[in-house]
Amino acid sequence: MIHPTRITCRWFLLFVLPLLLTGCPEKVGPTPDPPKPDTQTLSISLFSPFSQVGDGNWTGEIPAEGLSSTILVSSSADWTASSSVSWCTVSPASGNSKTTQISLTIGMNDSENSRSGEIVVRSGSLSVSVKLTQKKLEPISVSPTEVEIDAAGGSFKVTVTCPIGYKLSSMPDWVTEVGKASNKVHSFKVGPNPEYEVRSGVLVFCDDKSVCVPVAVRQKAREGTPATVDWTKEFYRRSLYMDFTGTWCGFCPRMARALSRLESTYPDKIVGVEIHDSGSALHFQGCASLQNLYSIHSFPKGIIDCRKFVNNGGNVESTFKGIEEAYLESASKIKAVSAIGWTSSLSGNDLSLAIDLFLKKAGDYKVTVVVMESGLVTSQSDYDNETNQHLTSYLHHDAARIAVTDIQGSPFSVSSDQTVKSFFYTVSIPQSYKKENLKVLVYVHRAYSSTVKKINDSDFDGYYVDNCAAAPVGATVLPALVGGAGGSNEDFSNGTPINW
Repeated sequence: MIHPTRITCRWFLLFVLPLLLTGCPEKVGPTPDPPKPDTQTLSISLFSPFSQVGDGNWTGEIPAEGLSSTILVSSSADWTASSSVSWCTVSPASGNSKTTQISLTIGMNDSENSRSGEIVVRSGSLSVSVKLTQKKLEPISVSPTEVEIDAAGGSFKVTVTCPIGYKLSSMPDWVTEVGKASNKVHSFKVGPNPEYEVRSGVLVFCDDKSVCVPVAVRQKAREGTPATVDWTKEFYRRSLYMDFTGTWCGFCPRMARALSRLESTYPDKIVGVEIHDSGSALHFQGCASLQNLYSIHSFPKGIIDCRKFVNNGGNVESTFKGIEEAYLESASKIKAVSAIGWTSSLSGNDLSLAIDLFLKKAGDYKVTVVVMESGLVTSQSDYDNETNQHLTSYLHHDAARIAVTDIQGSPFSVSSDQTVKSFFYTVSIPQSYKKENLKVLVYVHRAYSSTVKKINDSDFDGYYVDNCAAAPVGATVLPALVGGAGGSNEDFSNGTPINW
């Protein structure tokens, strides 16, 4: 009989022995999670006039004329871009995960209403948008729409508002455009009105759609009454005396004193003008040109009517005799075929001149206009002053200061007798000039003819001074006739001039 205890032990050994033979089993841990995919990203950036509105989306108000801009795309994957409207294009329409630049082009809105559209950029399940609103095309406009200019002339500006291209289509021939700023501001200039009645015209601006707007320009009439002449009457004549001088020239005051005596002896028959060289305190810019034209090589030197020279004499008396002889010789041979009239006005520092020349004979002419100044005090060498040959407060009169025209004369021609020729000038007067001491000098050159012959074959440029006049700035000068308000020419019929 088997003992129960032995049976239990056997079963225990049978259970434990395999475990001892095989060892302990390995410890098993938790199962790891599978790898997660990368997080997907998509964003865009734009420039003005676009702005971000949240959630990565953008909006923009576009001007009517359209624009070209750029969209910067940043995406972790491939992307596409599209526009909902034909007037807005994007290129390229797709890209990869690298930052990419998209060109955005929006055309002009030429409809009568505003319009809207949308651009969408997509990458996988993500998308961002750009909401577009484009203004309608406003019509071209100008400011001001009316302009009034003084008779003396002036300047004005016109501002154009236009979302598209435009141009100045037309304007009066008496208006000149002098500039256009980047902000569409146009500058214009108008010269003196030559007419004794109001003149008017229109500037026309047109946009690229052929829509046009006008600007009315009106200029006041020239002051005074129209100057007229009796062509059957003889024209009153004055001679021009150019005194080439300088403040360094010790003999030059002698010439000035002799000229002053001549002007007193023949009142309103001589117009004298001082021409100062480059070494003078009163240097006139046109002096070198005149010296070259008339072969002036020494000072003082005078020339009557640009045809007869006068040299410095041994004293004032002999110099006066030389000037008088040259004047009488010239005046006896020249019968004026021109008469001169003008109006002048000063606005601030701008001097405006409207000059009428009355020409009895057809032919070739030139006109010269000079601004002179008197009351000029400078140092002056004076060899005739025995006690003080270096004066510190010498007084000069009628010194040439500004050449309004070419100093040698602006040429013109008239094809028929009894012609009126008009000229208009504007010149800036330096602030330092005393305006109350200024005069306007106008003289008319006439080409030599069978009536007035050259003194010799090399007489300068083939012209002489037919007539001249001078008057203070602001004065109105009427053409003078013999026996009229201007006096009378000397009578040389018996060889003895009348002393005026």
